[in-house]
Amino acid sequence: MNKNIFFSRMKSLISPGTSAQTTTRQKSMAKLFFYSSLIVISILSVTFSAVFIFNRYANFDENVKTLEENYFREQLQLVNSRVNEVIDYIQYNKSRTEEILKDMIKERTYEAHAIAANIYNTYKNSKSAAEIKRLILNTLRPVRFNKGKGYYFIDDINGTIVLIHRTYEPIWKEGDNILGVTDIDGKYIIKEFVEIARTRKEGFSSYHWGKLGEERQPIRKKISYVKLFEPFGWIIGTGEYVDDIEKDIQATVLNRIQAMRFGKDRDNYIFVLKLAGPTTKTSKDSKWQAIILVNPNRPDLVGQAATDEFKDDKGNYFLKNLVNTTREKGEAVTDYWFRKMGSPQIALKTTYSRFNKDWNWVIGAGFYRDDLEKLITLNRETLGKNVRQEIIFIIGIFVFIFFLAMLISMYFSRQIKNEFNIFSNFFNESAKKNELLDKSKLEILEFRELADAANHMISDKKTGEEALLKAKEAAEAATRAKSEFLANVSHEIRTPLNAIIGMSDILGQTQLNDEQYEYLEIINTSGSTLLVIINDILDFSKIEAGKLDLEHVNFSVAAAVEAVADMEAPKAQKKGLEIVPAVDPAIPQEVLGDSGRLHQVLLNLADNAVKFTDKGEILISAQVVEKGEKEIKLLFTVKDTGIGISEEGQRDLFKSFSQLDASTTRKYGGTGLGLAISKKLTELLKGEIGVESQEGAGTSFWFTAVFELPIPGIPKTAISSLDFNGLCVLIVDDNRTNRLILRKYLESWGCTCHEAVNADEALTRLHEAAAGKKPFPIALLDYLMPETSGDQLARAIKEDEKIKDTRLVLLTSSIMYKSQEELDEMGFVSLLNKPVKQTVLFNCIARIMGFVKPEQQVDKRLVKTFANLKMLDRGPLDILLVEDNYFNQKVALFNLQKFNHRVDLAENGKAAVDKFKNSRYDIILMDVQMPIMDGYEATEIIRRLEKENNKQSGRDSHTPIIAMTANAMKEDVEKAYRLGMNAYLAKPFNSEKFLTVINEIADASRK
Repeated sequence: MNKNIFFSRMKSLISPGTSAQTTTRQKSMAKLFFYSSLIVISILSVTFSAVFIFNRYANFDENVKTLEENYFREQLQLVNSRVNEVIDYIQYNKSRTEEILKDMIKERTYEAHAIAANIYNTYKNSKSAAEIKRLILNTLRPVRFNKGKGYYFIDDINGTIVLIHRTYEPIWKEGDNILGVTDIDGKYIIKEFVEIARTRKEGFSSYHWGKLGEERQPIRKKISYVKLFEPFGWIIGTGEYVDDIEKDIQATVLNRIQAMRFGKDRDNYIFVLKLAGPTTKTSKDSKWQAIILVNPNRPDLVGQAATDEFKDDKGNYFLKNLVNTTREKGEAVTDYWFRKMGSPQIALKTTYSRFNKDWNWVIGAGFYRDDLEKLITLNRETLGKNVRQEIIFIIGIFVFIFFLAMLISMYFSRQIKNEFNIFSNFFNESAKKNELLDKSKLEILEFRELADAANHMISDKKTGEEALLKAKEAAEAATRAKSEFLANVSHEIRTPLNAIIGMSDILGQTQLNDEQYEYLEIINTSGSTLLVIINDILDFSKIEAGKLDLEHVNFSVAAAVEAVADMEAPKAQKKGLEIVPAVDPAIPQEVLGDSGRLHQVLLNLADNAVKFTDKGEILISAQVVEKGEKEIKLLFTVKDTGIGISEEGQRDLFKSFSQLDASTTRKYGGTGLGLAISKKLTELLKGEIGVESQEGAGTSFWFTAVFELPIPGIPKTAISSLDFNGLCVLIVDDNRTNRLILRKYLESWGCTCHEAVNADEALTRLHEAAAGKKPFPIALLDYLMPETSGDQLARAIKEDEKIKDTRLVLLTSSIMYKSQEELDEMGFVSLLNKPVKQTVLFNCIARIMGFVKPEQQVDKRLVKTFANLKMLDRGPLDILLVEDNYFNQKVALFNLQKFNHRVDLAENGKAAVDKFKNSRYDIILMDVQMPIMDGYEATEIIRRLEKENNKQSGRDSHTPIIAMTANAMKEDVEKAYRLGMNAYLAKPFNSEKFLTVINEIADASRK
């Protein structure tokens, strides 16, 4: 169709005209309505078909589901009834067992009573009561039965032992009163004997008791019969364990269970597990081990031990849920995957199980789910056949309507596409060149209007692109200006701050009175606070600008956590707080990542914890969340017992410049950037950060981080276990968290730990171990404990002959340094300062127990403030100091001249170059920003001159240059090293840091 004809028709439809034109317009409208109606009918037909098919499928699935539920319920009731039949059969045999056992022990008790009565009646007129008692006891004492394990016991009416088996002599002896003895359920055994004797003179009593010679075996049920011997007020009795006579009956029961079959194909069976361990209600959470007694499907498993690690045929730990639920609730329904009887096929199985407490058996039976499918297949096929016939008919109608609608749509789309191709070609050509459309090429009014709209769009696009480009250039300029401004501000603040901190540090080394020292502390604290604020702002700015990069080095997570604890320990100790590092022993010795940024987050959280906690403790922990072949994900937690945070406060906690309220800011200080920076750093470490807190109940900050493993697939643990396996250690500390951490460390090395919360309990533990001939080789004693301190407890231990051989280690959170002589005098072999590090604790125990040679001990009181004082042994150095700031010159000169170093001063880079040409120096201290010539340019010239001199002289001379600058950006550090500087000192710095860097550079240059 010609485009002019098409648009002429379209124009006639929307504009008035002659009657002939009106007739044509009506015909066109009729066609339009006809085709539109046809499309609507097609859509409705398809929708109806889809709804009908959906309903049929929904009803089919619902009917099949109901059928499956009915069969499932029937099968479950079947196995339920079979298991209950077995339980009833066991109860019947159990009742017979106890009747036989009761007759036997009653007869034996009567025999003993008759012997005692016969002796008494024979000698009551010729011998004293004491002699008669002796005769009776001598007669009954050696009597043994039940393979030598059975014996008679005699108590008097007050609960005092008259005759006891010799095995119990280490616990009780004849003459002891045992009226308060209870079994594992808390039942007073002897009290019940006395009550029976007083009220009925004889009777049965049941309780749980350990077997003689089987002290390590589980506690078992025992039945005793006691009878009052009235002449002396004695209670004579004996008892037997129920399980001794039950064994034969249990074997009969198991044989019957083994042969039981039920179900349609007679392939369902009963299985039996016997649990090892106590059977009382108080032991439901204790560890258990099961022995498989019956399993016709898997005879290879019968007799094997099964624990909560036992897996089904798909590797799932199903037995843990089955046993624990059955023991706790008495019965359970469990699903797991198991091999079918007589077939290698693995299928899903549903099992019903019940717990028999008396014999400690778990009895169960089950059915396979795929067997249900066979039962419902026929009904499913019948239902499916009817549905399929209906769906085929509906799909036929749908296909017909679909193709009809598609043909109509193709017709209309072809007509529209042909007419619009002309306009599209014009538009595409203009769009490629980003030029306006030439309307003169278009003859139809409607397309000219479209061309006008397209031209407006092109014009708006050009304007927007130009504005966006200008905005981008402005943003980049603003970013550069911001970075330059931050760098300049940092430099201008750090330069005078270096003089303040340096001179106050120097002043602190002079003789000051208390008031002057207090003023100096205020200056130091204020300077340090200002430095923290500057660093926070710079870090936040670098993060916002996306210029903060992470390092990629090997480091120890344990060392990072313990370093933070060490840094916060002095502040915590001043407030009387316990600070406890806890590192999961499963964490590898080294990981690959940015230790500095991890340290920064941990230190910020720990510092906040100390700041907002007035009493209690602070726990800094690290543990493994997920470990793969190449990466490991760790969870770090800083938990305190401080003031807590409200729910409203938690919502804004990680926002920039946010603190809880104005009063908090005045009391505790801070920029409000610490947590915001921590959140950004955590995200860079591929983790997340969060908080859990309640007002007045403490706060727990946590964050995760992902690190690489240096040796893929072979992570090393932090510490090897050496020969610690089986070493018994007593931990004495009133702080539960400290005990928990020490126990965790020690048990990871194979030690056996026992705990005591005070001195009295510790002495009891030590005496019990000594009495059992298993004394503790080593004990860890906390120094500060209520009532009795650690040193007082040590003296008590060393004065006691029975326990004095235990080696004692003193734990203290106070800053106390003791020589070995002082420790020996107090009774200790070593001292560990809190927070206790893993490696320090490990090496201490290894040294004490003789696993390694003793290391040379250093009395920390003799260590001076500056480790760099060994510079005195090296001799004076020739140093060129390049610094334009007068006050910073004074700080550097004072620190250098007190070690007799010869210092030459240059006030700018040009003067430094001139002095280098004429003199030789051991070290050059180079400021970076200076007038006339800065430190960077001066360093380049010195290195060039040095290279020329070496070439002429044939020597390899190199003068170390240390950059001193208030520019703290990463690019400043990189630039310093790139231009040939050997070290970098960021202002402000204290004397110790200043001298340490000089010392290290001097040592390196002389090697």
